[in-house]
Amino acid sequence: MDLPSSVEDEIAEIRKNFPKVNIKTSTKSFMIASYQRTQFTALTLTLTFPEGYPDHSLIIDINSDKIIPPGLKKKLEHDLAADLPLGHHQQVITVITRLVQFINHNKFVPCWRELKQCLSAVKSQNQHEDSSSAPKSSIKIFEGQGKIILKLHQGLYFYHCSIIVNDGYPSTTTHEEWGNACKLKMDKTNFPPKIEHMLTSQAKEVVRRMQDGMTSQMAADMSNPVN
Repeated sequence: MDLPSSVEDEIAEIRKNFPKVNIKTSTKSFMIASYQRTQFTALTLTLTFPEGYPDHSLIIDINSDKIIPPGLKKKLEHDLAADLPLGHHQQVITVITRLVQFINHNKFVPCWRELKQCLSAVKSQNQHEDSSSAPKSSIKIFEGQGKIILKLHQGLYFYHCSIIVNDGYPSTTTHEEWGNACKLKMDKTNFPPKIEHMLTSQAKEVVRRMQDGMTSQMAADMSNPVN
């Protein structure tokens, strides 16, 4: 198969190999395209073909700042532009392939800001822990699985759980999964059974109410069994 020998050929290759990529505008100078796994993971990027292309690298700009925060936007742009095949009309297919893989294989794309808030909350809790020898809270994320391992420690008590983010987050991919935009499972705790059941049930109820449209504060207040 002949390799692309022009920008037009590269764009035609994208249309053929990635039919789900929406090429909104394409000229000899730039291309604007978007791709989404769900309605909440839509990313748009602009590829600019500089003078001297393809001997010079594409200029990449991610436009979807509502989904991708500034820090991740810069990292993603850097990763998409890394080691492009200079001198060949293969840069566009390389960038689009990487973008599609990133969106398809990273289940946390629609909730990066929330994850950052979670990491900050865990870090803040550890900083306020009285004893330096006490077990620290921790959070681990597994992007490909959409899984979070959360271990919370406070004083003599601990609560360990796993959280699975639904593919359709912040909604669900099917009606049957409604209310489980993220699924929490308690793994280990030393709270009394009744307290553990109350905490776990409340967390699940918050998720359900938020998917119904409540704000996080309203969902938390409405789900609090003490109220």
